[in-house]
Amino acid sequence: CTRYALERLDLHESLYGTLPQTIGRLANLRGLDLSRSGLTGPIPKSLGRLRFLEVLDLSSNELTGPIPTFHAKLAKLDLSYNHLKGSIPESFGKLPALIYLNLRSNRLTGPIPASLGGLVTVQAIWLSSNMLNGTIPVSIGQLAKLQYLDLSSNSLEGVIFEDHFANLSMLKQLDTSSNIRLAFNVSREWIPSFQLVSLQLSSCNIGNEFPQWLRHQRKLVRLALSNTTISGPLPP
Repeated sequence: CTRYALERLDLHESLYGTLPQTIGRLANLRGLDLSRSGLTGPIPKSLGRLRFLEVLDLSSNELTGPIPTFHAKLAKLDLSYNHLKGSIPESFGKLPALIYLNLRSNRLTGPIPASLGGLVTVQAIWLSSNMLNGTIPVSIGQLAKLQYLDLSSNSLEGVIFEDHFANLSMLKQLDTSSNIRLAFNVSREWIPSFQLVSLQLSSCNIGNEFPQWLRHQRKLVRLALSNTTISGPLPP
């Protein structure tokens, strides 16, 4: 294959070593799956400059270093289960075609960028098991197509209130567990616009009483509220 003709490359469980900068010469590449291999070292910046790249899966490797800037056509980005460091790039908010973002189980630090509120097509965001800190941006509440949000096992803090869920009518799964400095503060009268299937809030502060808004969640299959400072009786 010439560097101009190749559009999709699937070599998962096949490669070892580092990714060369020359991978950026695959100018027409639309899909790249190098997951579950033995890749080490940084992600080449040239990979982020591929204009037509739509799907990139580098999960379950031993990649290190920061996350580079990626082009606006990207629809799926999976960098989970690596050793990536640094912050989540602000430029991610300029990926209007992004549907799936998985950065779980890395060593990412810093806050969640408010720019993620610009991901108008995103359906799933997985940021769990990192070292993210700071508050959850209210802009997350503008992601009208979001169905899966996992922010668990970080060092997030501050307060989550109704505005964080303003337009999340399609939300199905929410996990903010194991963020011991994170608190929920929603009114007793709040009725969410979504119907959750799974809710995990363990080791967060959700107040003294059982959250009243849960009585409106009629599709709930999984509920985890352990170590959340709840006291008093369960509601009828």
